[in-house]
Amino acid sequence: MKWREFWATGFVVMLVLGLALQSAPVASYSPKGATAWKATEVVVIDGNLGEWDLSSPVVLDSVGQVYRNPEKWDGTTDLSANVYVMWDESNLYVAAEVKDDTPFIYAEGMFIDMNDSMVIYISTNPGASPSRTSYESADFRVLLMISDFYMDTALDRDMVSDPKGIVTDGMYGGKNVLAGYGHALGAFPGGFTFETKIPWSCFSSGQ
Repeated sequence: MKWREFWATGFVVMLVLGLALQSAPVASYSPKGATAWKATEVVVIDGNLGEWDLSSPVVLDSVGQVYRNPEKWDGTTDLSANVYVMWDESNLYVAAEVKDDTPFIYAEGMFIDMNDSMVIYISTNPGASPSRTSYESADFRVLLMISDFYMDTALDRDMVSDPKGIVTDGMYGGKNVLAGYGHALGAFPGGFTFETKIPWSCFSSGQ
C-alpha cells in the first residue's frame, strides 16, 4: 500500500482506513453516509462478517476520495474498502472489507496512523451538530493498527480543550490503550476483512 490517504465524511462515526484511509476534519459534512445498525445477535470477532448487516457501508473506491497523494493510487485493487458499523449496549463494532495489493505495512517507531491502520472520528454526544467546526469533550480520534501480528491502538485527544480525564495515549504504537478491544482478520482473493470490537467504556471516565 503506497502512501496516500482516503477520506469519508458525513457519517456519525467518520471512518477511514489508513496508511491509507484517513478522515477529513470534523468541519466537513455531507448528506452521504451509512447506517450504524444495532446488532441483533452476538457479534463474534473472528474476521467472518456473516452476522453483520452489510446493506449500508461507507464505500471508499474513487480517486475523488483521496486527499493526499492521489497520483499514487492505482485503482480499486491497489486500495479500496467497504466499511461497516454496528453497535449494542456494550460495544461499538467496526469492520471493513479491504482490497489491498500490499497489505499489513508496518514500520517500527512510526505513529500508528503512519502504518496501515483504521482511524475513526467519533462523538459520544448524540446531540452534537454534524456541521459544527470545533471539537468538544465527547469527541475522540481512535486509531487501530491493521496488522496480522500487532494489536496496537491509540486515542488522540489533543484537539479537545477539556479531555475529562481521557487523554492522548498510544500514538507511538507498542500498546493497546482500549480495554476490552478485540480484532480479527479474514482473507478473500485480493484482500482481507478487518473486524473490531470497542467497548463503549473506553470513551467514559465518569467525569
